[in-house]
Amino acid sequence: MNTDKGNETKELSSVIPENIRKKIWESGAGEEHFQQVYRVAKWGKLEEKAFVSTYEEILQGWIPDRYSKEEVGTYSTSVYTSRKNCDKFINCLKRSVRLRKEYPHPVLLTGNTSHGLVQRTAERVSDNSDSTHIDWWIFEGAIKKAVRNFRICEESD
Repeated sequence: MNTDKGNETKELSSVIPENIRKKIWESGAGEEHFQQVYRVAKWGKLEEKAFVSTYEEILQGWIPDRYSKEEVGTYSTSVYTSRKNCDKFINCLKRSVRLRKEYPHPVLLTGNTSHGLVQRTAERVSDNSDSTHIDWWIFEGAIKKAVRNFRICEESD
């Protein structure tokens, strides 16, 4: 499904199966974007690679295939409205010998969501108590535009 706002066609990523794309549109996700969110760039750079969805990370072989393919959140890029969970994740990456080798210099990014659909996971998943987690489905071909709205977060941010 796509909608047209102005001159821009809104289409979810073509790697997402059609039945899941339909579920995302029907889930209540919308374009009311969040002005301050956080995301971990595991490879230590502000780059497009840092914004691919969980599903795309699985397809690339970057993370284990242990996520439900029926859950629409698997196809999103996770961001948080609080930096706390991201700081915990960075500490986890630094503590693990195996992960430290793969991701030696993770950084925290901050910015705003854009060019896609967003939804608080807790609005869709009743047993999810983390109100800070946001599922962000970046539109097809729009990652480059979305990256421009982020920067590497300083300790004082």
